[in-house]
Amino acid sequence: MNIGILCNSKLCIPSVQALVQMGHKVSMGLPVEVTEDRHEIEQFAYQFSISLTKLKKEGLDSDLIFWKERNSLENIFVITFPYILSANLIASIRIDIINFHFAPLPQYKGAQPAFWLIKNGEKSGGLTIHLITEKIDGGDIIHFEPYTLADTETYHSYLNNVAFLNANIIQKLMNKIALKSWKNSLKKQDTSLSVYYPRPQLNDIRINWETMEAEEIERLCRACNPWNKGAIAVLYQQAIKLVEVNVLPFSAKQEPAGTLVRIKNTNRLAVSCINNKYLDINIAYNEQLGFYSNSRLSQMGLKEGMSLE
Repeated sequence: MNIGILCNSKLCIPSVQALVQMGHKVSMGLPVEVTEDRHEIEQFAYQFSISLTKLKKEGLDSDLIFWKERNSLENIFVITFPYILSANLIASIRIDIINFHFAPLPQYKGAQPAFWLIKNGEKSGGLTIHLITEKIDGGDIIHFEPYTLADTETYHSYLNNVAFLNANIIQKLMNKIALKSWKNSLKKQDTSLSVYYPRPQLNDIRINWETMEAEEIERLCRACNPWNKGAIAVLYQQAIKLVEVNVLPFSAKQEPAGTLVRIKNTNRLAVSCINNKYLDINIAYNEQLGFYSNSRLSQMGLKEGMSLE
């Protein structure tokens, strides 16, 4: 089968490699804007003799139809592609466009669901494979593969694990869509459960010491790792990002939330939180200084008794 892959991230690589190894012919379409993963994707495509087409947002409809005709595509798979496909394109391209969404639908619609899954403390995520329609993330579901989040799951580990999960189940998808009757088993989304999550904004990734409990802050740090290099705290109007923390019970007098304290019988710094617990800081980041372990936090200017905002 001739498959077109629209992608923007190396998360597509395990699935594309699986398709090639199954004997399918793959063509890849990338946005013209260069991303940090571009070189790795291009090297991968070169290694497997996969054609690459650069696509602009302007004129996307006609360019995708031409791409489909030139490569005799029978289906298009979308795996992390930044452009929204128009209703006109979906109606006129005359082949199915299938999206691989890295979260359960319809509960986690939107472009960055991994952040919200971890921040919200979900224990279960997964991969939803669905038809693309004019409704964003709203098409009928072809397959859902669940994934259990580890207690230490980060944004990056979740996406990578689900990407490899997809490589393992894509054979099931190909077997299904090879059948003439495959659309008879499509599942409608329950719109009563639908939630759309926007891309995280500043207030979503900044720690509020007055309202957030230690466990919530720890999840936020993991949800921001590595794409934002941690959750944002502020010290003297300078951003300090907490990349990795551990939640520990408080064993001494409770200090105001956000106060840097010394863990008893150690030289380690921690931050007091509102629920009578504190956060042991394993790794912090500063734009000017880089990544620092707990033993070097004083070089960032962090000292016992200071207060983070």
